[in-house]
Amino acid sequence: GVAVSLDALAACCSKFGDFAAALESLSECLQLMRDGGDGARECKCLLSIGACHADQGDLLLAVEVFEQALVVARTCRDLADEATCFCNIGSACVHLGQMDRALECFDIGLRLLRSVGNRKGEAECLHNLGAAHFNDGRAEQAVVVLNEALQLSVALKDSKGATRCLHSLKAAYVRQGNASQAAQCVLLISEYSPNAEVESITEQLEQDLAEAERAGDIKAQAISRLHLGDATVNKEDVALEHYACAMDLLEMAGDAEGVSDCNRRIGSVRLAQSDYAGALEAFELALTRFEERWRDGTPARVSYYAQLLFDAGVCHLALEHAELAAEALEESLRLRQEVEDAPGAEECENQLGVVYARLGDTRKAMAALARGVMGDAVQEEDAPGKVLGVTSRASTIINVKRFQDTARTIEQHQTSLKVYQTRGDKRGEANCLLLLGQAYQETQRLGQAAETLAACQALREEMNDFQGAAEAMKRRGCVLADAGDAGLAVEVLEEYLAAVSGQGEEGWEQPQGAKGQAARRDEVDACCVLARVAQQTGDVASASESLKRALALSHEAGDRHAEAKSLIAFGELYRDLWVTKRSVEHVERALSISIELGDKSSEARCLTVLGQLHYARGDTTGAVRCLEEALALGKQSV
Repeated sequence: GVAVSLDALAACCSKFGDFAAALESLSECLQLMRDGGDGARECKCLLSIGACHADQGDLLLAVEVFEQALVVARTCRDLADEATCFCNIGSACVHLGQMDRALECFDIGLRLLRSVGNRKGEAECLHNLGAAHFNDGRAEQAVVVLNEALQLSVALKDSKGATRCLHSLKAAYVRQGNASQAAQCVLLISEYSPNAEVESITEQLEQDLAEAERAGDIKAQAISRLHLGDATVNKEDVALEHYACAMDLLEMAGDAEGVSDCNRRIGSVRLAQSDYAGALEAFELALTRFEERWRDGTPARVSYYAQLLFDAGVCHLALEHAELAAEALEESLRLRQEVEDAPGAEECENQLGVVYARLGDTRKAMAALARGVMGDAVQEEDAPGKVLGVTSRASTIINVKRFQDTARTIEQHQTSLKVYQTRGDKRGEANCLLLLGQAYQETQRLGQAAETLAACQALREEMNDFQGAAEAMKRRGCVLADAGDAGLAVEVLEEYLAAVSGQGEEGWEQPQGAKGQAARRDEVDACCVLARVAQQTGDVASASESLKRALALSHEAGDRHAEAKSLIAFGELYRDLWVTKRSVEHVERALSISIELGDKSSEARCLTVLGQLHYARGDTTGAVRCLEEALALGKQSV
């Protein structure tokens, strides 16, 4: 009883920082344990004494006491206490800078903890081992170990342990330059510990940049700029500005590889913006600078070069440089096979299948796709008697893969949505709901899409974000039309059109500039969808009025793309009413605009409608000509 009281007293004194009193009580308790021959309690008492010394900063003495405890634990054959001794020695050695010994102790402690089934202790030891790797400058190993610690903490429902791991992971990802993963850690910290104070990645990186600027450290400034670009990659213009600044700084520092990597990052952002010409220019600059160096290093450098070639090939393909695309993608494939990158090789085969199809080499296209996304779904050659184009096969199976990818995206959005709701971040929640609604629409889960978009609209109206609410409303109306709910679709789309024209209850203000043009195009889209729904319900007059409004809006905005779309919709309306002459007039005007704009997708649609009209009028020759041209254009845009 006396020993228990002394131990409790020592714990209280230690908690309030009175280490002298704590050590006095623990020393008295230790003597009692030794006199009584209680080895197990003697070990625990020594561990407490060592912890007191460590808390006071006397780490060498702490290690000495922990080693005494280890001898007692081994004498008692107490594996649990032995594990604790090794873990405590490891922690002290980290602070002493004895990293090799610290890693060795953590490794032994980890094996002992696993042998006795102490999973919580195992998670703590993994965290400390990851932190040791981090402090020793091995961020990559730290990330691996800390992720293992995080998974175990989550499985044990230890929110404090998970939060601790996430804080350490955030620091490791920042050191690696992986700002997107670091930002994800911040979101997860908010989920596991909603009340925790956590500095945003951007704020932390901006502080690092300011410190580097004060110190005049060009390399550190460049690294901070790169990290800031990664952290703001969803805001493309901001990210591009940071990457450009980083590239200038690295040029000044004479870091050719760093400049190459900046070009790669710039190219990736441009590619995401569908600026294929700008992306290709950046990727080719990166390839030129990296040309002489990629063979000098590890397989990781070869993979890096292969990725640059792949990205350049994608840009060439989008710009209809099929031969150049094939050349870049074939070289990327060869390098990825060399480093045994199976997923990367499959990615190349998929793109090469499309390239070969555009070049008209059906046999090579089928072979590439069979090695890629199509797998065992087809033979490399068509079976006798079957008439099935490579383009049809490729598009069908690639669409299935796209569907699967979208399904995974939905899971990610659902997780992010919970985080935003937990944090009370309404803007983030609304944006996530919009993305989730779009993903549901792409996977034909139209009921869920409509519900999600309605929730997004309501939330944005609550925040007085009326332009954002209008966007959600328009998308919801289109989804309802696709779902066949004509009545509600008409109601929602008419409300949207009234709102954006300033006639609604809220009197939403129309944006100006580029955003205004995009909003006008949305309005044209809504008019076309409303016309289609009205036509399906037999209200031809309303359909015609909607299309007249779409045409007027496109003229007002000077938007030739929107004008072509409105004319095609008018042509299809007249076609379905068997007013073929008027239909042909409208579609031919749309075709002329599409050719002028170089919009091959719109051109192919016009030719398809014209082919149907020629056929309906008995002009088989004209129908075949139009449909063959449409097919050729369709193959170009696989």
